[in-house]
Amino acid sequence: MSSYSRSDQSHNLCPKHVGANYAYMVQTNVPRTYMDAMNRSNSDSWLEACQDELSSLRETQTYVPVSTDKIKVSNIIGSHWVFALKGGLDGSVE
Repeated sequence: MSSYSRSDQSHNLCPKHVGANYAYMVQTNVPRTYMDAMNRSNSDSWLEACQDELSSLRETQTYVPVSTDKIKVSNIIGSHWVFALKGGLDGSVE
């Protein structure tokens, strides 16, 4: 029986993927919160992206909005926005 731990996985990472993860982690031009996104000069683009994401969630019936008055609070699953820039192979931002 081999002992395979999470730390051993780092040796099997492809350099291409390590670089992609590193590039993502150093993005400094993305909002950290919804309010941060809405206070930027390009807030209309971030708002459109948020609306697109919510529409997608509704279409796939991924979640159902409910009133907290009608259910136990312990049954509510929290969430938060995670913002990122999608870049093309040529370096353009989508």
